[in-house]
Amino acid sequence: MITAVFITALAAAPQQRDSAAFVKAFVTAINSKSDARRLALQHPKDRACDAPQFVSDIIARQKQHVIPERYKWKITRIEKNPFEGMLRFAVWPTHQLQIDFERAQFSFAMILVNLVKDASGWHEVLGCPTAEFQARMKTAASENTTRRQELLRRIVAIPRNVRDSVLALDAVGLNISAAKYYAAVEKTDITIASGVVDSIVDRHRLMYRYTYPYNTDGLKEDHYIVIDTIDGAKQGWYYGTTDDFDRAREGYKPGFYVAAMQKLQLTPTSISFALTIDPANVFTQPVYHTVRNPRDFKATKWSTVRVAGTRSFNGAMAGDSIVIRVDRMSRVFRRVR
Repeated sequence: MITAVFITALAAAPQQRDSAAFVKAFVTAINSKSDARRLALQHPKDRACDAPQFVSDIIARQKQHVIPERYKWKITRIEKNPFEGMLRFAVWPTHQLQIDFERAQFSFAMILVNLVKDASGWHEVLGCPTAEFQARMKTAASENTTRRQELLRRIVAIPRNVRDSVLALDAVGLNISAAKYYAAVEKTDITIASGVVDSIVDRHRLMYRYTYPYNTDGLKEDHYIVIDTIDGAKQGWYYGTTDDFDRAREGYKPGFYVAAMQKLQLTPTSISFALTIDPANVFTQPVYHTVRNPRDFKATKWSTVRVAGTRSFNGAMAGDSIVIRVDRMSRVFRRVR
């Protein structure tokens, strides 16, 4: 899914020496969830807008993101005015920042930010909506409210067998098929169906990611935890590397596996489980987080060394994070869905 603030015409432009510092400050502000930090990056002349909700909505959408350490960015020049009839500016944006990052395995996002550079450095420029554009946004907001109410009604009323079928399709990576199935069964359009499916999945299926600190472009060793909670029953799957069972690895790449979380115990503040690794089902590449049974994963088997056994794990639950204690160190998983 791609998220953008604005989409504009772009053309290549040389990078400025101090642009990296601005980008770092912007990413830090997004991840801090602090409105004050975000607004501090705005150009002073851009702050006097008679539609404060417009600015608040942009910042609120951006705050939904958690930008990982490994992200890509570029600054390009805006060659023509793409905001005709939509926005007015006290100071015109001349460049655009594009930040690309991975939200979860095989799920990417993009943030676009309009900028201007003066003697004091780079600044974000949000602009202010014209009266015509505000009227269009008001109409769109009313339509969105009606649509949200319809979504909530359908989510509450979804038949149990339909819900379970939706979750079963999503569990094997068939999210689009789940939406088409719901649209056909409940006789609605695909937009409503997609919203219902996404809400059902978000409610019943949680996914957390631990970002391995020494990832390279050629090898990512992130770990994932997926937990399903349906009708009070909880099931979990762990997607990890053989390093947890092969503590002497040196000079060769790890293997990757998925294992059901045995003896899973969850409380509002704690988590515990056990993992058993099957040496016949270890792979040379990360296992997709939609795979539950390793026999369904078609990839090259890893057989560098033989690893096997069962290992227990304990940790803490705190908000949208899980902290697992591993060999006197803490492995922090952050919720990505």
